[in-house]
Amino acid sequence: MPVLTPPLPMKAHTLAAWLHHDFARSDTWDGLRKTLRTRGYDLVLHGGNLSLGTADGRVICATKDLGYPYVRLSRQFGAPFATPRKIRPPR
Repeated sequence: MPVLTPPLPMKAHTLAAWLHHDFARSDTWDGLRKTLRTRGYDLVLHGGNLSLGTADGRVICATKDLGYPYVRLSRQFGAPFATPRKIRPPR
């Protein structure tokens, strides 16, 4: 019998409540991203905003919509958000 997994919350107000402790208790960008990934989410830069997305790349909402704007998180972690560098294929 297949294992059924509940759908991920996708509305900002639901996510804000569900992920509040993850955002509040994290002390590094990497720590927050690891925690979010265990729940099926990740942080992405989208349209000039730091956003919450799904593991498969869909953007859900800006982190400011969750009560955690980029400036607040940068201060909390003492550093700007660093995106992984893209690796170019060898020539």
